[in-house]
Amino acid sequence: MTDCKIIQDLLPLYTDDICSKESRALVEEHLKSCEKCKIELDDMKSEVRVRFNNESEANVFKAMKKKLFKKNMIVALISVSVSIAVLVGVYNYIFTHHTVIPYKEGLVSAEIHTVKTVQRPDGTTLIITENQTTEVPFTVENVLDIDCTENIFCINTTAKEFVENGQRIKLFYLNFSKTIAMNWDKSDGLNQFARVIEPQTVGENDDCYIDRYEVYYLDINLNEVSDVDLDEFIKFKESGVLVWRGDLE
Repeated sequence: MTDCKIIQDLLPLYTDDICSKESRALVEEHLKSCEKCKIELDDMKSEVRVRFNNESEANVFKAMKKKLFKKNMIVALISVSVSIAVLVGVYNYIFTHHTVIPYKEGLVSAEIHTVKTVQRPDGTTLIITENQTTEVPFTVENVLDIDCTENIFCINTTAKEFVENGQRIKLFYLNFSKTIAMNWDKSDGLNQFARVIEPQTVGENDDCYIDRYEVYYLDINLNEVSDVDLDEFIKFKESGVLVWRGDLE
């Protein structure tokens, strides 16, 4: 009979199934007649099962932890993206979103100015007024400046020309708008103004001469007006307030 010491040295290899065929046969032959070594083998198998269960639980925990980490990362990225989107939206709304100012009496001023001009060597003309210097490719005598009587608005304009009863008419629509940020800025000089310029001499371009100008204030977004056809464009006069009508002579 094989010595128990030798068999017990082989039992760990036998249990892990890494011993040779000869060693396995030797162990199995010995176990048939040795109760002590059988008990030793059973104890080893129990330890292996416990170790296997502990490792399985650890692997499950690691997998759950890894999955939870990925989930938390996704939630964090979504939260950051949403926060950035909200901040960008709030910024745009405060600093770039314009609200049209409803018309009120005295909001708009329209005034004809006789201007000082300077002829340049290249044939262009510099129009010099108190508010602005403008360069145009023709001579000019008068300009119409349309201004806001308050200091915190932007001006929006659109215009089209058409012929009515043999007269060429240029129809202007305008309004003033502001952002929320403009309400916080109390400094002067933030407003803009529109300048209507008519050539004094038109030369060969007589068909470009404007007989009458009409300026209306509209309480709507002018993007809704700019792209419509001429008939629809003219109809918007019905919902506007006449600011100025005439010629620049």
